[in-house]
Amino acid sequence: MNSDIAERRARPGGKPARKPWWRYRRVLVSGGLGLILFGVLVVDEVRNSTPQPIPLTGTLTLKGGSKAFSGARDSFSSSCEGIGGYADITRGAQVVVRDPEGRTIAVGALGPGKTQDVTEYKQYNGGTVRYAWSCVFPFEIPEVPWHDFYSVEVTHRGQVTFTQAQVLLGEVHLSLGN
Repeated sequence: MNSDIAERRARPGGKPARKPWWRYRRVLVSGGLGLILFGVLVVDEVRNSTPQPIPLTGTLTLKGGSKAFSGARDSFSSSCEGIGGYADITRGAQVVVRDPEGRTIAVGALGPGKTQDVTEYKQYNGGTVRYAWSCVFPFEIPEVPWHDFYSVEVTHRGQVTFTQAQVLLGEVHLSLGN
């Protein structure tokens, strides 16, 4: 009887008959479910992965209306800070970074101002005052969450929007005055 079954399964030419594809359905179903599970896990990982924070570095240039005092009469300091209507522009002034929805995502501070394009020196109360055309304040916020756009504001001076590419390239530059 076993020989009858073997003969029926044999193909012409003496080769044994192949099992129909549907007999492999356990393997096919298991493989398909495995692929689906793998896809779900990959999509979930991509969705839940949060990019590492990025540093935001930039400058605020105060044009005109800036001052710098020297430490001694014969040597000039390169530090400067705002005066008059710009008195809030000084080392330590708050720098706020917002996401595209306007939520505050990082806070930093201006660094010390440095003069650029010095135009004139005058004597003042036993010291020398250097009137500078511009005073540049650096700032760096080491960890800013990843977004497509950022708004940066120094004190209450209004928000300026920058792209992620500009932030990554260190091209965040603000200016005040004329």
